Parts: sequence; C-alpha cells; structure tokens
Amino acid sequence: MTSFMRDLYANIPNVGIRKLNSAYAIGGGPLLVSTIESNYRVDIDNYASVDFSSMANIIDLVGGVDLEVSTQEAGYINMYLDEQCRLQGLNASDYYVAGGGITHLNGNQAVGFAIRYTSRGNEHSDYGRTSRQREILVQLMQKARSLDATTLLAVVNNMLPLITHNIDAATLTTLIANAPSYINYDIQTDRIPYDGLY
Repeated sequence: MTSFMRDLYANIPNVGIRKLNSAYAIGGGPLLVSTIESNYRVDIDNYASVDFSSMANIIDLVGGVDLEVSTQEAGYINMYLDEQCRLQGLNASDYYVAGGGITHLNGNQAVGFAIRYTSRGNEHSDYGRTSRQREILVQLMQKARSLDATTLLAVVNNMLPLITHNIDAATLTTLIANAPSYINYDIQTDRIPYDGLY
C-alpha cells in the first residue's frame, strides 16, 4: 500500500506539469492512472475510488477502527465532525471524540482523523495525512480479517455501491470470491517520495 503524495509535480498526459492530485480533479481515475504509469513506471491494472462520505460508510461496515488519537487530534476530529454532521443533518456533539488515547472511531470520526494538522512532529503536513490514511486502511484490513467468510463477502457486497472503479464484472466476481484469502496477505506500507528523495 503506497501513498503518492498529492503535491508531487507530475507531467499529466495532454495537460502538462501540475500537482499530482490535479490529474484526478481533471480526469478522474483514468487520468490519474495514466499519470502515475507514465511518470513512475508503475503498471496499474485497475483503480477504485471513494469520497469522504463513502469512506466513512465503508469504515462503519466493519464496525469502526481503533486508533491512537492525541488530545489535539481529537479537537481536529471534532472540528471536522461539525462540518460533516451539518451536511448529513446530524448533531455533531453526539459524535465528538472526548480526548486522547486508544479510541474507537466510527466512519465519520476516522475520516476526520485523516486530517492535515496534528501534534505529531512534522505530521501536520501531507506526510502525516498519508500516514494516517494508511493507518486507517491497515486497520480496515485487520478488522476484515476477524470476519468469517460469509460476513466478509456480505460486507464486500455492501461496499461495492460506495466505490467508483473500472474493474470488469468477471474480474470483480473473482476478486470477491477470493476475498477471504486475499484479506490474509501481509500488508506493507510506504509513500512516494521516499525520505530524502524529494
């Protein structure tokens, strides 16, 4: 699982040199895939994409995640919840994170955790954000590992309408059927650029 930092400059096909996240804003998944392939020589078979709301729903489908949250991060999560809950017609104070420590987060809270600003050293930058995003995805995989095969397949089927992707029906059927074995793969995480190479 590798994060490509959104502020990397890349040559976007038929657009020119822009920040990497511009590729998705201009042409969605297909343009981002071709940008990564042409700039980083990475072959990508398929893509899947979610927005904040869909990500929150996916996290809720596995019952939330348990993460180490600082007191300052709890404050930022709560600021995010004010806006997110307002958009959903919910009372934000019902979802506030009380303080620091290992904390069980629901979907909206976990998305709020994947924020820009924290008290973790230089993690107020995109380095911290992508680290927290990977942390959440690893937790999702670990939660999925605890599900029996029938429940896991039901969760995957409920996730599919929340995801934009370019996976053909035959491949998708095979992936879903093999989900119980894929879920047990070792997870390695990284980010581009590597330390000292930017």
